[in-house]
Amino acid sequence: MTPITKIAAMTLGGVAITVGSYVTIAALTGTPMNALAGMSAFVPPIEEPSPVENRELPSVEEAVAQDRRGSVQVYEAASTPLRAFVMESPFSGTEIQALEDRLQARIEQLDRREEALATREAELARSFEHVEGMYAELEQLRTSILQERDGLESRAEEVAADAAAQAERERAWVESASAIYAEGKATTSAAMLLEGKDARQVALILAELDGERRRDLMEAIHALDRTRFTEVETALRGL
Repeated sequence: MTPITKIAAMTLGGVAITVGSYVTIAALTGTPMNALAGMSAFVPPIEEPSPVENRELPSVEEAVAQDRRGSVQVYEAASTPLRAFVMESPFSGTEIQALEDRLQARIEQLDRREEALATREAELARSFEHVEGMYAELEQLRTSILQERDGLESRAEEVAADAAAQAERERAWVESASAIYAEGKATTSAAMLLEGKDARQVALILAELDGERRRDLMEAIHALDRTRFTEVETALRGL
């Protein structure tokens, strides 16, 4: 390389560095290129944007009134962007209809079961009420039976007490009466013994006497009245 070429290259390099630095600083500071000294001749001025007329946007009613498209075109224009998000159904129309039919049949079956359960619950409620009524009646009957049993037991105790008292009175009467018929003429005593007394009373009095006196009175009774004799004899055997 000749000395002249070297000088020219160095000069051009220095100029390029200077211009690059100048442009870089202008870009960093935000100064327009056409405003830089020495550059305005090489960079055309920036055209200012023409002012835009400030007009209000039309309302929805006005936009709809000005729209001359058909309803099908509007629907297709509106639905086209949404179709990108619609997934294809994995079931066909027939399969979906079959699923709907099965679902409907299942719902109807469940409704019938619910009605059957409701009917069964009503029947059980009525049966429960009937059982409760019967139980209440049985309780009343049981109470009545217990009261009646208590009354009968009380009555039995009274009867037993009366019987014991009657037996005691009868025993006292027999003892006092047997003392009267223990002595005296057998025919006279036998006539008195039969008077106003039944066969059992006569037998009780005779049972208190000794064997010989009883035999004498029985012979006298036989002589006086054979029918009464048979009754007294039977009563004696039953004692």
